[in-house]
Amino acid sequence: KLNSTFNYFEHYENDAEYFNYFEEESKITLNERIRSRQAIINKVSKNATTILDTGCGNGWVAGYFTPKKKQVISMDISKKNPVQALKLYSNKNHAALVADVFNMPLKESSIDIIIASEIIEHLYNPKIFIEKLLAVLKPGGKIIIITPYNEKIINNICVHCNLPTPANAHLHTFNEKNIKELLPKTGIEFNTTKFNNKYFTKLRLYYLLNFLPFKIWNILDKIINFIFNGASSFLVEIVKIKDQ
Repeated sequence: KLNSTFNYFEHYENDAEYFNYFEEESKITLNERIRSRQAIINKVSKNATTILDTGCGNGWVAGYFTPKKKQVISMDISKKNPVQALKLYSNKNHAALVADVFNMPLKESSIDIIIASEIIEHLYNPKIFIEKLLAVLKPGGKIIIITPYNEKIINNICVHCNLPTPANAHLHTFNEKNIKELLPKTGIEFNTTKFNNKYFTKLRLYYLLNFLPFKIWNILDKIINFIFNGASSFLVEIVKIKDQ
């Protein structure tokens, strides 16, 4: 059973209608997103040809990679986001797919890179989510997951049902220890990275640091996280081992 009684199809259809993923973000949020996107881009193999963007949101993956002649599938459970992303980034290398990861319509071992940015924390069964992604990943391919790091999930009382409801619909929080429990014991290699120091945001240092190239910013961010342990983002890199 993937999701208890929660109707996640209806929920994320409504989410896409209510929340505009294509509108301009605040400078604080945008700066964090830009660094997260740069972290993803840095992990995409140069020889990869096919990229699946699960939970595609505003389709930035297609916007960045299709001009570089990589084939991108913008996939989302809602109808609105992938269709709008396809219109925004019209390219022969770009396809839109309305689908659910738990019922993946793609062929097994068909994708080089799978990107799942800020998706896994919303799911009732993140372990099966990873299993489904691994099934369509080519041997030697890579899954890149980004999620909040060690997030303290806050529950609010819903004004409609009077039941505790997690803020931002986040159901899970992840760190180096508990992510291992979700991964297969064999057949993969994985690496984790924590980044986006929250003190940069609180002190408004992004105004001073946003001009830095990603590699330099990343080194500085790691130093600050080592000293203050204030990472807010978590990147999980999973490589499917090729058959020997």
